[in-house]
Amino acid sequence: MKSPFTLCLAAIVLALSPSATQAQNKAPELSDIEERLVPAVQKEFSTWKYTPVQPLLDSPDVLIDQWRDENISVSITIVRFSSNEEAQKNLHELTTHLKAVKSSSESGEEEYLIPTRGSIVYRKKNFTVNLVVRANGDQQEKLVKQIKQLVSRAITKS
Repeated sequence: MKSPFTLCLAAIVLALSPSATQAQNKAPELSDIEERLVPAVQKEFSTWKYTPVQPLLDSPDVLIDQWRDENISVSITIVRFSSNEEAQKNLHELTTHLKAVKSSSESGEEEYLIPTRGSIVYRKKNFTVNLVVRANGDQQEKLVKQIKQLVSRAITKS
C-alpha cells in the first residue's frame, strides 16, 4: 500500500500534468464533494471547460478536477484522509518536502504557497487541497480566492 504522503505527492504531480480523461474510482465522500463542487464552479464560470482527471495511482482517496478557458486553467486536487490529524501530518510532510511557505488565510485554515509550482495547498477537515490557478496578474489572485471558497463550501457540507 502506498503511503498517504506518496498519494498526495503523486496527485499533485498529476494535477500539474496534461489531463487523462477516465472515470475516477472515488470514495463516496469524495463523490459527494465532487457532486457539489462541479456544478458550483460551472455556475460561477459557465464558459470554462470541465475535465475530470484519473489519479495516477487510481486511489479512491484522490479527486482531481480541472477547468480551462482561453487564458485560464484551474486544477483542484483533494486528498481524503482517515482523520484531521492524519491530514495535518501529511500536509506538514508535503509542505516540508516541497519547500512551501506558510501563508495567511482569511478562513483561518492552515495554508501554504508552493512558489515553484504556482499553487496553494491547505487542509480543510480531513482533506488536503492543492489548488493550481494559472491566469493573468490580478485575475489569478481573485480566482484563487473564489475557487478556494467554492472548494471549502463543497467540503464543509460533507
